[in-house]
Amino acid sequence: MAARGRGRGKPLSFNTEQLGFNRGDALPPAVAEPPPPYPPMHSLPAPLLKTQASLYVGSRLGEQRRKFQRSAFYILATPSEPDIKRFSDRYNVRNPTNFTFNAAFMPEQLQPAKRTRASRKRKDKDGTNKGVRTKKLKEDDIEEKLKALEETEGKGENEEDAAVEDRLEKEAKQDSEDQEVEEEVEDEDELEEETDYISGYFDNGESYLDEEDDNLDDGPLY
Repeated sequence: MAARGRGRGKPLSFNTEQLGFNRGDALPPAVAEPPPPYPPMHSLPAPLLKTQASLYVGSRLGEQRRKFQRSAFYILATPSEPDIKRFSDRYNVRNPTNFTFNAAFMPEQLQPAKRTRASRKRKDKDGTNKGVRTKKLKEDDIEEKLKALEETEGKGENEEDAAVEDRLEKEAKQDSEDQEVEEEVEDEDELEEETDYISGYFDNGESYLDEEDDNLDDGPLY
């Protein structure tokens, strides 16, 4: 009863037979050597068949690898200079061979621009230079084209000016007619205002002291 509740489950039983040796046997010695670099291979690879085709492919691959290493694009890390300089280091090839650019393997956008040389002017039978004559013809054509453009522009400007003038004249006539109508309306309004007071409050005195007036018996009005 005293041991109840102090532990959970049964204690583990450990046998030395599980480790591969019985009681009373000596323990194996400790291994002080490093493990092997590669684990043991249970299945070996198939042997290499040295045929003529495989040998040719192998030689071509090796040649291609060496060609890449000799090219100017094979960049290596700059080695640190040793503390001790030897005489034989002077003759070691440090820089690779110069690269020869072949524009045939590049697209047209990346190819260098071609420089065209100025061609010599040839003289015709008349003794005039061919280049000068072509320049004169080009200048004459340009002048004719400019004249034709100026004429067309002048016609267009004249038509535009005439249209603008007609429009301005129409607007001026319409404005003058509107002003005349407004002035006539204002004159009529002023006449009506002036005659309204006269017709409503004007008295010429003819009805004063009329015999038919009934208010005379009441006496004078002050």
